[in-house]
Amino acid sequence: PNAERRVIAAVARLRHWFGAQEDCLQSSLLLYRELSALGADPRLAVGFRRLENRVEGHAWVFVDGRAIPGETYDQPFAPALHFGRGGVLVSEPES
Repeated sequence: PNAERRVIAAVARLRHWFGAQEDCLQSSLLLYRELSALGADPRLAVGFRRLENRVEGHAWVFVDGRAIPGETYDQPFAPALHFGRGGVLVSEPES
């Protein structure tokens, strides 16, 4: 748990330092990879939402059933894909 928190904080700092706040896919992939290397069981989610006349996408990571870093949106993203241990496509983020 402490190692997981350190990894999450480090990825958040990297996103800030490199101005990658808008690049959710790359930072989520990094977080997913590093948490997996620690032996955690993260889930990578990819979702979409429709705003006005366009479709937006987003990627985020679940650990222990919680989205990391716990982002909230006025109009949430509908999860379309979830990847579990080893990059395997799964039907749900976590039980």
